[in-house]
Amino acid sequence: MRKLDENEKGGYRIYSKEYRGRSKNRENVSNLRSFCLDSARKAGLTNNLYFSRNFIKRHFVLENLNSVLTGCSLAESKAHILDFGPGFGILLPALSRMYDKVTALDVDRSQMKASQSIVNSAGITNVSLVLKSPSDEFDAFGDHSFSAIVADNVLEHMEDPTSVLPHFIRILKNGGLIVLSLPSEGHIYRFFENPLDGHLLRTKASIDSLLSNFKSRLREIASLDSFPFFLTRVYMIGEEDNNRI
Repeated sequence: MRKLDENEKGGYRIYSKEYRGRSKNRENVSNLRSFCLDSARKAGLTNNLYFSRNFIKRHFVLENLNSVLTGCSLAESKAHILDFGPGFGILLPALSRMYDKVTALDVDRSQMKASQSIVNSAGITNVSLVLKSPSDEFDAFGDHSFSAIVADNVLEHMEDPTSVLPHFIRILKNGGLIVLSLPSEGHIYRFFENPLDGHLLRTKASIDSLLSNFKSRLREIASLDSFPFFLTRVYMIGEEDNNRI
């Protein structure tokens, strides 16, 4: 049995040597995470779970942040990443160091304002913030525009999360990555957050169902779950392959 490397311990599974070689190690991810948190603190954005006084809640959202950043590090090209639904922008400082260009897309004006604050506090200049209505949010992007897309705890808020996947596939380059992070459904999650607050909770089975119509284009390359609260999966987009199951 192959010995797990440091990026595969603690629930991490990166399925090919090629992608394991691209993954940032835990120390680098920790430094990127610190940059995110320092930028949020400077922007005064501390009224959230990343700064919770509850150690358990804070621990698991920070572990999820590690997972998402590790997933974002796996892309072959670091040219351009889309942060779909950035929230208050917690990922943006790290993404700005990992990629040449970062675009953050949201439909919520208040979230965009918070994201602008964190960009300003971090002093970063390679991030573009795009505010769009839900009906035309992807119209500004041409085909094959992005090397990667990250959706960190976003799709569970959407009534029809499958509606965005054709757009993701259109605007991603061949070989580009989709990094999805979702809350893990179950009774233990109820400790973490009220499941009636607008979250449409997800399980591994529901993620598989969500992606079932796109299996001919997507290949799962990494499972970076932060048990027991979050599922983080990374998918590579390829040419149409009707034999893929």
